[in-house]
Amino acid sequence: MKTNKITAMTSKHNSKPLFVIYKTDLGSTSLGVLLEENLKTDFNFFYFDEVDLKTNQNKFIYTINYLKKIAELRHQVKKTSNQGHKIVFQNLKPALFSFGLWNSTNGIVISDFSHSLFEWCKKKTYKKDKRFYSQRILYQKLYKILTFTDNLKGNLQDVYGVSRDKLFSVPIPLDFENYYQVPQEVGTIPKVLFVGGEFYRKGGNHILNAWDSKLKGKCELTILTNSEIEEKEGIKVFNSVSKGTQEHISIFQSSDIFILPTDRDAYPIVLGEAAVSSLAIITTQYAFGAQNIILDGESGFISETAEDCIEHLITLLDNPGMIINFKRNTHDYIQKHFSREVFRDTILQAIQ
Repeated sequence: MKTNKITAMTSKHNSKPLFVIYKTDLGSTSLGVLLEENLKTDFNFFYFDEVDLKTNQNKFIYTINYLKKIAELRHQVKKTSNQGHKIVFQNLKPALFSFGLWNSTNGIVISDFSHSLFEWCKKKTYKKDKRFYSQRILYQKLYKILTFTDNLKGNLQDVYGVSRDKLFSVPIPLDFENYYQVPQEVGTIPKVLFVGGEFYRKGGNHILNAWDSKLKGKCELTILTNSEIEEKEGIKVFNSVSKGTQEHISIFQSSDIFILPTDRDAYPIVLGEAAVSSLAIITTQYAFGAQNIILDGESGFISETAEDCIEHLITLLDNPGMIINFKRNTHDYIQKHFSREVFRDTILQAIQ
């Protein structure tokens, strides 16, 4: 659906802080929807939708539309800044597009990602090119940066020289409205769910490699992916289930264990969907944000490697009582720390 609206109003009565939603892929789009749902009474919203803009194949028209959207963004940021309000950007790029119209007293970014994050976390070399230095200037210029993970907070401090007093941890918004359920009992054969559009980067191959020798007969596996994966006995593969549909929600809610042996993810939205569905969750240390969602050893496992994920899955499958305990612990923890009220209050306090 084409989203080309500006909900920011012109009257003083509707004068509020501005929240710029930046949609560049499925993850950022899903996050943007949740941000608005949780904060719609507190902000005006502007949408910079790269996904929609890219649907035009004509390069000239695409460029014109892109420049128009930047002009609209700059107009709204300037107006909000002149009104004395804060401007919150979902990710750094829209802050770059409106540079010079916000300042070090009102410009705020909320994010789960930087371009050096994965290399820094894995202690690898990261590029210090023009983009790096321009981003460092932007990060240091901002009033505050709200991070969904401690990984990003450390990265911004260590790599980009952002002072600690500008960095604030906030919970990620979760989709309670669609995915919430109380913990369900575990059937005779536990049901395991893997979700990953990019099957191999998300680690789905590790599950298949272990299937015949370690997992077959212990569980039923459901795979949601964009990749062409052959079904086997005990494995169901779905290629066309859209996020947020009743079928998608039902698959989550009928599962017992969610597994994501990913090689790298800034903050997988699927972890939140699994948590709200009250599942036991297994993933790797490279699913940044997992430590915020999972109580390691109590509601799931945060494994060092993808191979360790498989071993932790086997541990759960061999102990059905542990599965239901993990599911209950997931439910209780998420209810306490990720409710809509907790998220909203934390955000509003952080931007002051």
